[in-house]
Amino acid sequence: MSYSQLLMRNALAGEEIRQFMKTEPISVSPSLTVEQLVNDYFYKYHYKMFPVSNGDGLIGCVGLKQVKELPREEWNRHAVGDVVAPCSDENAISPQTDALQALSLMNRTGNSRLMVVDENKLLGIVTLKDMLKLLALKIDLEAD
Repeated sequence: MSYSQLLMRNALAGEEIRQFMKTEPISVSPSLTVEQLVNDYFYKYHYKMFPVSNGDGLIGCVGLKQVKELPREEWNRHAVGDVVAPCSDENAISPQTDALQALSLMNRTGNSRLMVVDENKLLGIVTLKDMLKLLALKIDLEAD
């Protein structure tokens, strides 16, 4: 194991993902048109996936894959609710998930954003970028 991998493992071992998540994630309404989703969310925030919420709970997520499956000329005729995908073990984790497990999941699935969900309630979003920033800070602070 390389020295950097060892540092990362030591810094993240036993840390719950809730420490790394953003607690006010940007979610989308199922009533938005796909065209609004693309223009007002994908192009504005540059994320590849958004949670879909109706205010009471998490419905699922919508990503580039779902949008690309719909012909562009139909984007203004379909709502996000028509293309939403259910949450899965590949895009949603619990707040108690170990940070190393989350990194492993991101690596295995290629998802750099994971929804943090507890009993169908969206608690936050964790991103690879945010985890790496916090990890770098932690390593700098704890370096001898």
